[in-house]
Amino acid sequence: MKKIAIFLAAILLVPACGEKTAQPGNDDLEGVWECIRGCEAEMLEFNIAEEGQVFFMYSGQRIYHSGTWKLDKNRLTLAYDDEETLTYPLTLKNDTLVLGNNEMMFAAYTPAKDPCDLSSLFALIDDISFSQPMLEDFPWNVSSDSGTEEVIVDGQMVQTIVKLEGDFSAIWKTAGTVATELRNLGFDTDPLMASDLVSGYRKGSCVVIFWPEIDDEDNTEAEVPLSIYFGKLP
Repeated sequence: MKKIAIFLAAILLVPACGEKTAQPGNDDLEGVWECIRGCEAEMLEFNIAEEGQVFFMYSGQRIYHSGTWKLDKNRLTLAYDDEETLTYPLTLKNDTLVLGNNEMMFAAYTPAKDPCDLSSLFALIDDISFSQPMLEDFPWNVSSDSGTEEVIVDGQMVQTIVKLEGDFSAIWKTAGTVATELRNLGFDTDPLMASDLVSGYRKGSCVVIFWPEIDDEDNTEAEVPLSIYFGKLP
């Protein structure tokens, strides 16, 4: 009888042990989360890059807070750029992220496929290392009855660093590589978005613009950021 009791006790303990869930890791948080309730931000993005772990808070597709983050077991610490640091108990279950005592709740953000979202293109281009896409507005010129009108595109931006080698040709070479990929997708240059520094490409309502951040003080051996903005015309 004692053996039966021990056996039954062992069976009852198995489900209890199985209920333990693995602690979330950094990779589980990486990505974009959308507010469900009680959040400080509409969207919260966690990035893991070579320079560290950074977060961005968005309101109306604009960044209004950023900083670094650290996950220690089930506690998330956000160190804001304004030097404020906050730590929250964290619970991650399926695609739901809870911070604090159910104070803030987020769901994993899975946007519908947008033909103007070229994030995957920039991730696949060989020999060019782009940053993670960030939500960013940018201007675009369109034809109107009065001539040309500027509209604001709610888009995204990626960036790469180009090392100059005696002149600015390295920038145009990098931009040319991306332009070739765009043409293969059916994009054409837009004459309304062309200047000595800026080049714009368009396919229907999908637009892309190259924006080298050249400073007057840059010498021909400098490292220059090349920003590429992309999105859909309003």
